[in-house]
Amino acid sequence: MPSAPQLKLVASTTLKELFDIEDVTLPVWLDGMCMAEYIPNLEENLRAQVSEAIASVNSRRLFIEALVPHFGRPLEAETVFCRRVSILAASGNFSFLVHLTLPIQFPKQQPILTFQSSQHFDSQGMPITSRLYADYPWSPRWDVSEMTQRIFEFIVEECVNFKKFCSDALQLHR
Repeated sequence: MPSAPQLKLVASTTLKELFDIEDVTLPVWLDGMCMAEYIPNLEENLRAQVSEAIASVNSRRLFIEALVPHFGRPLEAETVFCRRVSILAASGNFSFLVHLTLPIQFPKQQPILTFQSSQHFDSQGMPITSRLYADYPWSPRWDVSEMTQRIFEFIVEECVNFKKFCSDALQLHR
C-alpha cells in the first residue's frame, strides 16, 4: 500500500496577507485513501478557512470604521485587507501619529500601536517613534466600540509618557 503523500500548501503573497498560511490545517490523509477522495475534503477545508479569513477582514474593517468617533477619519488606511491604519492624535499643542497594525488573527490578537511624533526628530532627521504597544487592556469579546474606546483611553494616558520621551530624546541630541 502506498504511503500518504507529503502535501505542502503554496500560496501567493496576496493570499499570505489574507491569512497565515502556517496556520492552515490540511485534512488528515487516511490509510487507503486516494486523491479523488482527498481533494473534496481539502477543498471544503480550504473554503472554510478562507471564509474565516474574509470574516476577519470584515472585523478589521468595522474596527477601523469604529475609530472615527474618537479620532476622526484616519490619515491613511490599508483598505484591501485592513491590516494598517494611521490616525492623528493630539494632547494640547502636542500632536502625534498613532499607527495601528491589525494582526491577521484580529480580534483574537489585539492591534499593535506605535506612536510617532510629528514635531520631534532625531539627529538623522527621522521622526521619534515609541516602542510597540501591545500591553494595553484588550478582550476579543468586546464589541468594536468598546475596543476603540479602550484604545482611545490608553492613548490619552500614554501620550503624556510619549511626550516626555520625545522631549528627553531632544535633550540627548543637543
